[in-house]
Amino acid sequence: MSIAFRPRILDPSAIEELAMQTTELPLDAATAPKRGAKTNFVVELLPYDQTAVSPKNPRFGYIITEESVASLVAELKAVGQAHDAIGERGASGMVEILAGSRRREAMRILGSPLRIRIYDRDALTPEMALKIANREDRGALEVSLWDKSASWARMLDGKLVASESRLADAVGEDKSAINRGLALQKAPAAILDLVSDKRTISMNQWALVAPLLEDENTRVRVLECATLHAGQTLGFAALAKKLTAAAAGKDEIRPTEVKNRHGKVIATVTPDHRGAFTIRVKSMTELHPSYRIDHAKLIHSAVIDFIKDWFGEA
Repeated sequence: MSIAFRPRILDPSAIEELAMQTTELPLDAATAPKRGAKTNFVVELLPYDQTAVSPKNPRFGYIITEESVASLVAELKAVGQAHDAIGERGASGMVEILAGSRRREAMRILGSPLRIRIYDRDALTPEMALKIANREDRGALEVSLWDKSASWARMLDGKLVASESRLADAVGEDKSAINRGLALQKAPAAILDLVSDKRTISMNQWALVAPLLEDENTRVRVLECATLHAGQTLGFAALAKKLTAAAAGKDEIRPTEVKNRHGKVIATVTPDHRGAFTIRVKSMTELHPSYRIDHAKLIHSAVIDFIKDWFGEA
């Protein structure tokens, strides 16, 4: 069954602003809300099989389980659908969901049609559609970096956006985040196969590994390490430590603690894969001036010993 409300025409310059607004309809969807004189969408109630998740939706290709939408199903059963899903008509006439893929699945479980604000085909530019798909569901569960970056790659490969800068603006991300996400999609299988679920990889975690692959020499060492662990499943934090050590040509990288005469840690020296070092010194504000000098000497001596050991010059 399909129930449609009357279409209206909207000035293209106002489409994006309207599309980003939250529309609340009566829960029984019996009547369409008043929206002024000019709009170019219709609101319809459509069954599951007349809709599909849009390739522009970052959850495209993601399997939504009944367990993952259980709380949403309970909410919709109790109060009905308070917010429209948003879609556009595809070339085949199928309505492609830009925002509301979880609501779509929840309504399927309930055996109810999904209420959708549907824009005519070509009414939205690809960039406008991407803004809706990536920003409208701010209250929904966070989309994983893996799913978001797969969406970014599809948009660029399909030439739906002209550049990474335009894509960054459309999806509300920094260009550096776009670059890192695209690098994740191109990461060697030898590394990705060691991760049990790619959707658990966060941007901060990937930022630790991505630089290891940028230099050809470190990349070779990293891939050799990954090959040695083939067939294993590792947590990403543990994997990042192993790969970072391999990039540095070490079995392990651990911070070195510098202690005072009482055995208390006063500083740590942490190397990275490039042979750079970070020295973190605990606050000396409350120390007697003579102790500050003593601590500085201890730290200086420890750093010299650490560098000799790191480069095999001891």
